[in-house]
Amino acid sequence: MYLLSEQTNAFYQLLKQEVFHHNRRSALVQVDVYHENTLAAKAIVTSQIIERS
Repeated sequence: MYLLSEQTNAFYQLLKQEVFHHNRRSALVQVDVYHENTLAAKAIVTSQIIERS
């Protein structure tokens, strides 16, 4: 379970919107954020486009 800061949550929301509008299709976005005491953060983004028939 992750505790997301307001800044991270805002980034996640913008990311979802960006992927959705770019593809103009349903999109599945997964963001995993790893935050250490060194304040270094790594974001892994995976998107999957769902085709509609």
